[in-house]
Amino acid sequence: MTPANSGYQFLDHTGDLALMVRAPTLRELYGASAAALFDVILDIRTVEPRHEVPVHVHDAADEEDLLVRFLSELLFLHDARGWVFHACRVDELESDRFEGVALGEMFDPERHTILRQVKAVTYHHLLLHQDREGWSARLVLDL
Repeated sequence: MTPANSGYQFLDHTGDLALMVRAPTLRELYGASAAALFDVILDIRTVEPRHEVPVHVHDAADEEDLLVRFLSELLFLHDARGWVFHACRVDELESDRFEGVALGEMFDPERHTILRQVKAVTYHHLLLHQDREGWSARLVLDL
C-alpha cells in the first residue's frame, strides 16, 4: 500500500518517461513504484483492488535488478494477462528476492482508459538510494 508521504514525480527525459519514486521504507517503495507504473498506464483511481495476484522474483543480481524485474513482472501480467494494478503488498523482500501480491483487477474497457503503452521498465539511469528521509528510485520507462 502507498502511504501518504510516498509518491512520485515525472522527470525530464528524452524519448522515454523517467520517474523519481520516494517512500519511507524499501517495502513501501515497491508499492509506490507499482502505483507509479500503473498511473503512467492509466488512472489508477479507476482500479479497484479486487484480487490478489501472486508476484515472485528470485535470483536477482542486486537490489536494483530486483526492482526492475518486479516492475517488469507487473508489466508482463498487464500485457499478457490483462491485469491492471492499484497497489502491492510485500510479504518477503531480500536483496535478490521478492515475494508478495499485486492488488488489482482485470482490465475493463468500460471503466479503464489506457493513457500510455509502456513497453519496458529499463535499467537506463536506474538509481536506488537510501538516505535519512527514506528510499528513492529513479526509473526510466520505455514508451
